[in-house]
Amino acid sequence: MKKLYITSLGLISMIVSSCGTFSPVKLPTTQKYVIDYNSSYVSCGTTKPNSIYLKPTTANPPYNTTDMLYSSSSYSINQYSYSVWATSPSNYVQAAINQSLHNSCLFNQIYSSEFNGKAAYQLNSKIINLQQVLGDNTATVNLTINVELVNNQTGAIIARQFSYNWQTTPSPENFAAGTSHNLASFTKELNQWLGKQIH
Repeated sequence: MKKLYITSLGLISMIVSSCGTFSPVKLPTTQKYVIDYNSSYVSCGTTKPNSIYLKPTTANPPYNTTDMLYSSSSYSINQYSYSVWATSPSNYVQAAINQSLHNSCLFNQIYSSEFNGKAAYQLNSKIINLQQVLGDNTATVNLTINVELVNNQTGAIIARQFSYNWQTTPSPENFAAGTSHNLASFTKELNQWLGKQIH
């Protein structure tokens, strides 16, 4: 009995001492990335006497989350483990469109929050695709946005799809940079398109 007692004490001592030699596992810190857009305002001398309601941007699943998604084949979509968008991409697109509409000088009133009145036009936008497609040491950042311009006076709806690809190398940093580049191209082309539709 005495032998068993001594052996048990020795085993407990070994377990306690060994626990002290292991350090806690440190997990990588999650990095948050932003999608940049032109946030500077242009002073419009004159604007067209039109108002527009900018409906909140939506996104197809799985692009309606903060996950940074990439694909290495036609049949799979994955997410970067420790890299996310700082906020939903739809929020960035909404803010960029709003800023772009102000700078276009096409409207004298732009409503971008809950709006109970009736503007002359309504703009709907939806993210269809936002991902980084990986190749052999290369990557393509894809951004596709569907837009609908609704004429509230006539009920006419004009729809268009905007799609952009930016060549880079695989990484979350380049994904964010490529998306910012594509978003800038989108807002520029959107204003040009709207200018041809607004009378």
